[in-house]
Amino acid sequence: MTFSTDTVNGWKINAEDKIQIGIEKTSETAFFLRIFVRGEKVTEIPGTVVEFQTSVFGGFKSPETVKAEDVQGNQYTVSYQEKQNVLRVEIGQTGDYFLTDGESENIGDQTVEDSVEAISDGEDIGFTEEPMPEEETEQKTEQKTENSAKQFLMIILTLPAVCILVAAIIFAIRKKRR
Repeated sequence: MTFSTDTVNGWKINAEDKIQIGIEKTSETAFFLRIFVRGEKVTEIPGTVVEFQTSVFGGFKSPETVKAEDVQGNQYTVSYQEKQNVLRVEIGQTGDYFLTDGESENIGDQTVEDSVEAISDGEDIGFTEEPMPEEETEQKTEQKTENSAKQFLMIILTLPAVCILVAAIIFAIRKKRR
């Protein structure tokens, strides 16, 4: 992903500021992009280019004819770089994007509801419209801590059993030697 200098300068980032970028493949021919700066959702990102290996979105018969479209039906420039086998999509805002090639059916006739359903395949992808990156980070940290505590507890509970087993083996070996 490449941002224009003007876009990044517009964020007025300080050294202590957090920037979170979420880009995820949501189906065989769709992806979403979300950006948070200091916990605030960013929507306008003029001059941004997203690059993907064509293998990420398998199923394109002709990568050189791929087109990009957002949920509102806006078209975006896509170029195919054959040497690197890369698709470059020029976008100007965060959101959901669909990719089609000359062999696929046109998605421009879909409604917004159809598009949103196509993106998530009916599953919650875990990314909300509300900026909650700090809460998500705290939840992940708590979950990792809880998992670590469970692993430590299992080691502590297993350790006495291993010690008893080793002592029994040593006792049996000494008894055989006598």
